[in-house]
Formats: sequence, structure tokens, C-alpha cells
Amino acid sequence: MMRKYVEVYKATLIEELQYAKGFLLNFIGTLIHIFIFFALWKYLYSSGDKSIINGYTLVQMIWYVTFTEFLTSFSSSNILRKTPTNDIVSGNIAYALNKPYDYTGYIFARFFAESTIKGIVNLICSIILGLILIGPIKTFDIRFLSFMIISIILAIIVAALIRLIISYLSFWVENSEPFQWLFKTIFLIFGVTFPLEMFPMYIRPIIRYSPVYAALSGPVKMIINFNINEYLGVILSQLFYIVLLIIILKFEYKKGARKLNVNGG
Repeated sequence: MMRKYVEVYKATLIEELQYAKGFLLNFIGTLIHIFIFFALWKYLYSSGDKSIINGYTLVQMIWYVTFTEFLTSFSSSNILRKTPTNDIVSGNIAYALNKPYDYTGYIFARFFAESTIKGIVNLICSIILGLILIGPIKTFDIRFLSFMIISIILAIIVAALIRLIISYLSFWVENSEPFQWLFKTIFLIFGVTFPLEMFPMYIRPIIRYSPVYAALSGPVKMIINFNINEYLGVILSQLFYIVLLIIILKFEYKKGARKLNVNGG
């Protein structure tokens, strides 16, 4: 069974390689966002004449924004957002129900292929941009790089599962885009724009135990300033949400497919 998804991955990878330049152009949008946040945080640090705000130096803050933008670029994938929605609305998903593979597995195989190319392009561009804007992170510890990579991969999976769960709402609603927009806005405000430590104390526990922390704040904080105790908390949070979201996704798809069959496709 796994071999089928590997073949889908390979086929999509070859297809995406032909459009690798497109990812570079798409990075322009991310570039604009980072420049805006760079100007914002530089002003805040200079106007208050502070070298550290809530435990973050300006260098750490700019790299935080850069890497959270890098992570959010994965969940904006059309394969997660538009392909399932279009297949459901058009009725094409009815054909997938008769295929010798799981539709969700097929979508994720394509998503991971796209993410391979997008990840390489965006990571190189993000690092170059960060070095140009603010310079290297002095608190970055390369000894823990493998741990960071594991957390980043799990973060991408968490966000991707949420995106797909929202897309599967198309079994019941005609347009799931408003929910996708809500997801993006929540992650932008509570994950990209401000780290956990920038929020009032009474809000922090809510964010810390939310998918936002597992998919953005937590893993990026480990890149900026690795701490083994916090890292274990991030990993446990990510694994918890991955298991929970998979259960929800399977239940949702099963109910949606049953509804489709009852209504005759």
C-alpha cells in the first residue's frame, strides 16, 4: 500500500520540479511580509531604546518572524486548500472512492512532494534574507539541528492536517475558504506576528496548549534558542495534536464519503 503513495510522491515531485521557479516568485509575497515585520520590530526596539523585549533581542525577533513565515508557506499549499475542495464540490472525489488507495494519503503524498521543492527554495531564500537583514543568530546551536528538523517536520504536519480538515468541510458547506481565512488569521496573529512571550500572562497558557504553539511558536523558538526541557514539551504537544487531528480527519472523511454515497455522489 505504501508503495502507491511513494509513486504518487515521485510523480508529483517530477511535476513540481518543472515549476521550481514559481516557488521563487511566490517567495516575493513572503519577502514583503518579512520586510514589514522587520520595519515594525526595528521601530519598536529603537523607539523604546531597548535591546531586549520579553526575552527577545531584535536579531532573535527578526529570525522568529522569518522562520514562522517559512513554516506558514507550507500550509498555504493549494494541494491542501483547493484540490480537496474542488474535488468534493465538482463530484470528482466520487471516483477517488473507488481507487485502490486512500484519498487522504494521496493528497498528503502530493503535498509532501510539493513541500520538498518549496522547502528547499524557501529555506535558502529565508536564510539569505535573514542574514542580509539582521545577521546570524548568536544563540543558534547547530549541535541540536537534528532535533530542530524533527520539530519542524512535525509542525508542518500539524498545520497541514488542520488545513485538510477545513477543506473536508466542503462535504457539508459549499465554500470552505472563509474557514481557511480564519485559520490563516489566527495563525498570523498568535503565531507569526508575536511570539508567545509577547502576549499577556493570562493568554499565554491558552496559546501554549493550542495548535498554534505546536505548529509555529514552539518549533521556531527552539531554532532561536534551544532548550531541551521546552523542546520535549513542544514535541509532546505536536505528537498529541497529530494523533488528535488524524482521528478527526478520518472521522470527518468517513462521514463525508458516506454522505456522498447516500446522495448518489
